[in-house]
Amino acid sequence: MFQEALHDIVSRLVAARTQGLLEHFALIGGLAVSVWAEPRATRDLDFAVALQAGSPQSLADFLHGTYRAGDPGDPLRGVITASSGMDERTIPVQLIFLPRSLSTVVFERMHDVKVLDCVVPVVGWEPLVLLKLYAGGPRDLLDAKQIYAAQSPGAAAMAAVTALAKRAGLSEEWDQFRRRMAPP
Repeated sequence: MFQEALHDIVSRLVAARTQGLLEHFALIGGLAVSVWAEPRATRDLDFAVALQAGSPQSLADFLHGTYRAGDPGDPLRGVITASSGMDERTIPVQLIFLPRSLSTVVFERMHDVKVLDCVVPVVGWEPLVLLKLYAGGPRDLLDAKQIYAAQSPGAAAMAAVTALAKRAGLSEEWDQFRRRMAPP
């Protein structure tokens, strides 16, 4: 079920990119966490997206989804909600528009990875940890800890994440997380 849904949405996103509606997309949710850490259950497919020349509404229409712009206090610029599959086997899909500084960091660190027999751009582990810290929910923080533990970053990787966090405006969140993860 998830395999077919992933193939479906990736092919639709590739078609949207071909049509000039989309510049980049990268898997960022539970399946992305599974790439960089232990596999975990998820009920939806989450992607970060960046537009090319089109509007969010044009992309939503192309994907048969709905677009909701972020409110002034909302940390996201907007979300397209769509689905993949049929009937009771429908998988929810969220396409997330990130703030520009975070979007830049995410899309410069993508890797094409085979996930459920589908090659898909997946955000790198470093910006995925930052995305999880940005989201800040309990599940997000647990995901960040699991990714960090699985990657066991050395000094060079820590310096790279610190630089990314600064560019993304997440230095404080990263410093707090890093202190929590330091051995006693």
